[in-house]
Amino acid sequence: MQHFSAKIERLFRTLLPSPFSIAILLSVISFVCVLVFQKPITFTSTDYAIELISVWSSGIWSSSGLVFLVQMMLMLILGHVLALTPIAKKAINLLTSIPKNNSQAAALICIATMLMSFFNWGLGLIFGAILAKSMHQYLAKKKITNNYPLLAACGYVGLMVWHGGLSGSSLIKIAEQGHLKTIAPNSLVPDFIPISQTVFSLPNMLCWLSLLLLIPTCVYFLGKKNIITTEQITVSEHLEEIEKPLYFAEKVENKRVYSISLGLLFFSCLIVLLKNNGISSFFTPNNLNFLLLILCLLFSKSLNTFMRNFNVAMKDGAGILIQFPIYFGIMALMSETGFASSVAHFFVANASQGSFPLLTFISSGIINVFVPSGGGQWLVQAPILIESCLALNIPLEKGIMALAYGDQLTNMLQPFWALPLLGITGLKAQKIFPYTLILFFVGALIYGTTLLLW
Repeated sequence: MQHFSAKIERLFRTLLPSPFSIAILLSVISFVCVLVFQKPITFTSTDYAIELISVWSSGIWSSSGLVFLVQMMLMLILGHVLALTPIAKKAINLLTSIPKNNSQAAALICIATMLMSFFNWGLGLIFGAILAKSMHQYLAKKKITNNYPLLAACGYVGLMVWHGGLSGSSLIKIAEQGHLKTIAPNSLVPDFIPISQTVFSLPNMLCWLSLLLLIPTCVYFLGKKNIITTEQITVSEHLEEIEKPLYFAEKVENKRVYSISLGLLFFSCLIVLLKNNGISSFFTPNNLNFLLLILCLLFSKSLNTFMRNFNVAMKDGAGILIQFPIYFGIMALMSETGFASSVAHFFVANASQGSFPLLTFISSGIINVFVPSGGGQWLVQAPILIESCLALNIPLEKGIMALAYGDQLTNMLQPFWALPLLGITGLKAQKIFPYTLILFFVGALIYGTTLLLW
């Protein structure tokens, strides 16, 4: 197993470029595919290439894309800030003291990360990264041999389960009143689908429990058979200490009572929103970000500490920020030219009621490689998905969960969302992807079985 893993790692190191280069490469591949397979007969290749450049250029700065960018970046950054609060640090210190060896550490990181990611993908990703780094440092201090890349991969596994949880982009969008009608104005389409029929449905809960059992078991045995000693990697920490305030305003901002008061004030505003709109419409990107902001203020030592941790989180997320527009351009090429719909149609053209969810799962996984955004992918695939579900008399929630499963699974092959984790752990993508590849196959088995038995 160790020899095999080393060969896979060398292969990844040789062939896998940087995440930003991958985004550029995917842009080129998308451009060529659309140009070759989607060109209208009324266009010459040159004219259509010029048209595609215009589509790509407009896509990278689209207003809807930029709104989504802010929503997702805030979700990631606020989740990071929450993971840096004292209560989260205490939880991390408690968890690092439990394992006695590499296998136990890997399994524990998996469980903790998956539980966090079920609530919020940003929190799960950052919490998993910090836990993996802290666990590695603790084991090294205790002179316990450990596999740091495996521990980091375990900290990333939450991205394989997030879309079936409370921050799943498509699931919280369809819980908004009227969202489905804007995508498919059909009398058979409901105004919304509550999370009780998606996140908390019996099949999804059984799938979630299966993942929570089998994924940690898998990494436990990987840890037993593939233990290596790695050098301790030192990365920058967030600032704990702040300078002594000189002015009244600074003194106020350095008092915990101020951040708590702000948190409680915002919480009262959130209660008003819940009262006016109902709990069923709560799980939207804006409301989740509002809740994360409230928790960050309540649990931070002071407003100054909150802002310092926010700045650190911004720095760790910078690599993602610059890549969003590139992927928006890819999304424009895939959606506005109809190429993504053609891919989806290819999989569902001859689908039956029984095979459609599995084919949707596969097509969603493929598209996620090019559009690594759950919300963006939902916008691309939603029209054909809803249309096909209605035509085949398949419950919409089942088809949407198939999309969610495919989207989250191939995150184990796509380095876009691993950037914050790589920044925190100090590792390169080539180090962790041999292990996420193994977890990809385990997850594919669980998700495929769930959809077949649904």
